Amino acid sequence: MSSMENLAEALRLKREKDEAASAPSNEQVQQWEQSLKTLFAQLESWMSPLIESGVAKVRRVTKTKSENPSSDVFVSYEVPMLIIEINHKTAVVDVIGLFVSNTDGRVGLIGDDKRFLISRSLSPTEGWIISTYLNTSDTAPSVERPLSEEALAEALANYL
Repeated sequence: MSSMENLAEALRLKREKDEAASAPSNEQVQQWEQSLKTLFAQLESWMSPLIESGVAKVRRVTKTKSENPSSDVFVSYEVPMLIIEINHKTAVVDVIGLFVSNTDGRVGLIGDDKRFLISRSLSPTEGWIISTYLNTSDTAPSVERPLSEEALAEALANYL
């Protein structure tokens, strides 16, 4: 074998090893993408009265998110993002990531000096918790509760 053939074989084996290491992460990412689609559709549905009454505008965009959960695994996937305008103020619902400590994925609702973290838990079943951080410098949430239409309304009321 020539040196280039040896290199080609080594690179092929490395690629196969990397793909095998990424397989579980890729399955998690596919689950995460589906959870995000469901979550963002639910958020938009809950905000529809605000949009219909003309006090809010919501725009959905898609962006690429990349994460490196371990030294040998790199994943890249498409995620939604909501840009919300309420009374001339802007808030963004943005994906923080799947591989975030102490969660099964996290999304942020961030605007001005307020932030809310929306964390997914898969145990015992899939659910979302919203944590309220009234100042961006806060290190602990002031309130944590299950995500619901009421919890989202209370979060968005902070932007009045």
